[in-house]
Amino acid sequence: MLIQHLKLFHNPGTCSALAEMLQMIHFGAGWMDLRLRQIRLHEQLLPSAERDPATTPG
Repeated sequence: MLIQHLKLFHNPGTCSALAEMLQMIHFGAGWMDLRLRQIRLHEQLLPSAERDPATTPG
């Protein structure tokens, strides 16, 4: 199994444990994607007049 080969996660054991682990990974990735998209929008895509300095990191 790829997950075990990369040793990124412990062996979840059961199918339901694997499903729960993958669901949490998906949830975290979706949350992070929204934040990164917002940062990119305000750093690179919007015109300077429309950018919010509070959105981009220091």
